[in-house]
Amino acid sequence: MLTLINNEFKKLIRRKKTYVVLLGFAAIMALLVFGKYKDTQNYEKWNKPEFKLEQLKGSSAHMKVRLEEVEKLIANSTNEGEKAKLLKEKESYERNMQGLSESIKRLEESVKNGVKVDWKVELDDRIKNMERFIEEDNNTPDRYRVQQQRELNNLKTLRDKGIKPLSGSEFEGFSFLVFSLRDVIFLLIPLLIVVLVSDMVSGECTPPTLKFLLTQPLKRGKVLAAKFITSVIASIVIIFSVQLISFLVVGLIGSFGSADYPMQYGTKYLFDMTKLDEMNNPTLVEVVGSTKTIAMSTYIFKMFLIEGLFILTTCAFGFMLSVLFKSSMISMVVSSVSVFGLTIFSLIGSRMKSIASVMQNIFLSYGSIPNLMDGNYVTSYNNLAFTLERGLIVMVIWTVVSYIIAHFVFTKRDILI
Repeated sequence: MLTLINNEFKKLIRRKKTYVVLLGFAAIMALLVFGKYKDTQNYEKWNKPEFKLEQLKGSSAHMKVRLEEVEKLIANSTNEGEKAKLLKEKESYERNMQGLSESIKRLEESVKNGVKVDWKVELDDRIKNMERFIEEDNNTPDRYRVQQQRELNNLKTLRDKGIKPLSGSEFEGFSFLVFSLRDVIFLLIPLLIVVLVSDMVSGECTPPTLKFLLTQPLKRGKVLAAKFITSVIASIVIIFSVQLISFLVVGLIGSFGSADYPMQYGTKYLFDMTKLDEMNNPTLVEVVGSTKTIAMSTYIFKMFLIEGLFILTTCAFGFMLSVLFKSSMISMVVSSVSVFGLTIFSLIGSRMKSIASVMQNIFLSYGSIPNLMDGNYVTSYNNLAFTLERGLIVMVIWTVVSYIIAHFVFTKRDILI
């Protein structure tokens, strides 16, 4: 078996397609690194105290105008119930304006003295404002109130541990890994893999190769297993190595970030049958206390484990198609079209609720590993089936079934020379 795997690796290394996939993925990651770097520069530009001061003054002016309108409505109101609501709204505006006034004063001193505002002070202000908003706002649906409370608890955890909150625009290694897999490369990984493995079997359905199999004491199952193991290892090495290099490049240019940064995952949801939306459907609400908090390093480790399973499943699917079609060209076209089409359906499935029941059983629907871990697929599809546990089960089933089909067809197929 080891000799067969070694021979398959040698053939894979000699193929130009291997280097095309490697360089193509590396080029895509390089573009992502460059784009993230430019976004960070723009964010830092617009996040300077001078710009933030201008924004706060604009918000204060707008709030002042609204406060004057409310005062006029109070003076002209004859309905006691309406007047009570307006008085409460006025108190809320006055408190918010006081908070804005304090922030403006602090920023003006910072701009005047050329001193940056301490992020810890900004974090305290953010916590206070969120606490005030949650306490005063009675119109926000329960679903969002639970999310706001979870975000507030996360901010308090960061404050207690002395960790600066991430805004999403930082040029940091750890956060870049999560961003790239969540938003971009999960769309490309399946396509790159099927291009790599689509002709692992079909590309060798030639008379010389088949004659060799007939004259050698080798079981077809071993030959197929060697090819499959080679394709999986090659795919994992290519994808993980490029991601690791990108992580190092971002870390050396910017920073690696905090490995202890608290990350939330595993959020559960359920339908509240007592509260219906405008279409008379039950409302999706978050289960209080279901969200787990782990360190960034642990989150990344779990993310790579699940990504490895996703790569394995995609390899099995592409490998099955490579066995089913003797022509390498047909195999590549069918594999690419199948993966591309299913990926597109997984993206539009959140808008077409009618196909959610089908997409929940397609492994490509779970390609964005961070969204799967965080529970975001449940909210995007509005379907409780899109859980982390189901995603893992679906991937395992697709892997096993795809390989069994490939093994059965390859070992039972008649060889005609």
